[in-house]
Amino acid sequence: MQNYALIVGHGRSGTNWLLDILDASPLTYCRNEPNEVHDSPCQKLAPLWQGGQDVATMTDMAAHWDEIAAWMGSRMGERDHRLATPKQYVHPWAQKLGVAYYPARPKIRQALRTAFPGMRAGEWPMPWWVGDQQKLEQAYAVLKINQAARVAVWLLKNRPQVPVLHIVRHPGGRLNSWLNRFLAVRDRDRINQRNKDRLRDVLAVSPEWSDRIGDKIDAMPIAESEMWFWRYVTETIHQAGEGLPHYHLILYENLAHDPIGTARQVYEMCDQPWTPDIEALIRAGTKESVWGAIQGTPMSVAQAWRKKLKPDEIESVNHVLDSSIMAHWWDE
Repeated sequence: MQNYALIVGHGRSGTNWLLDILDASPLTYCRNEPNEVHDSPCQKLAPLWQGGQDVATMTDMAAHWDEIAAWMGSRMGERDHRLATPKQYVHPWAQKLGVAYYPARPKIRQALRTAFPGMRAGEWPMPWWVGDQQKLEQAYAVLKINQAARVAVWLLKNRPQVPVLHIVRHPGGRLNSWLNRFLAVRDRDRINQRNKDRLRDVLAVSPEWSDRIGDKIDAMPIAESEMWFWRYVTETIHQAGEGLPHYHLILYENLAHDPIGTARQVYEMCDQPWTPDIEALIRAGTKESVWGAIQGTPMSVAQAWRKKLKPDEIESVNHVLDSSIMAHWWDE
């Protein structure tokens, strides 16, 4: 199995940003949520958010994870981002002609699946007209898997050579983004029910959390139920990794305040070379996307949500965070 790193966090917390930063290197192969494809080998595992069990009981991870990681690191997938930067394993002519981008474009991908049956799965080997499969398998893989407490906890205890990059955003900022970018375009009642069912599953797996979450799940506002699940997954990962050299906590607000400085640290965490070309690509990204619109100190970025959320949502944020081990993370 090639060397690889895990990016873990919650949606709306900067996981994509972190993946794009590492994708600026010609030596990396970045996979976006390969666990979410319909035929993912992760189906052999218990739900990935379940990280509260003793590591010794994670027999599914011990039996299957290394094989799954090798699979993910040697395939392309329908959820992957566009190959936007030069890569050692991609044919230069394929990028120049644009054909290297075809698998990431849904309509073209659908047409390709008619001509190439191997692409009808959720993941497939790199087509010969995109790049060199052997070189791909020698690249440094970066697996971004959201809410993957189970994977992170097991790697932290069993695979010290694998960096676990845990990016966390202040729950107020994350909630504001989640409400506006996720919930606003979905069935609120369905998501509300999903959140509450999920919390009941949390208590079934980790009954010690009943003292924190309480017994009034049915009466919880949707914002609070979302944040309790965020807290469960985030604390579970952090508690497993705190003090370990291959666990790296990255606060979204620090990344927003200093993208280049934080990106350099991330490359160092992964033992990947940092070059002027990589810095130029990342710096250009901060000018061409929402990244460049984020200004101010980490504290001001972390507190911006107070002007945007409703009073009851602010109360829910404070209620969930105040009793958490994370309460002091954004103090300075």
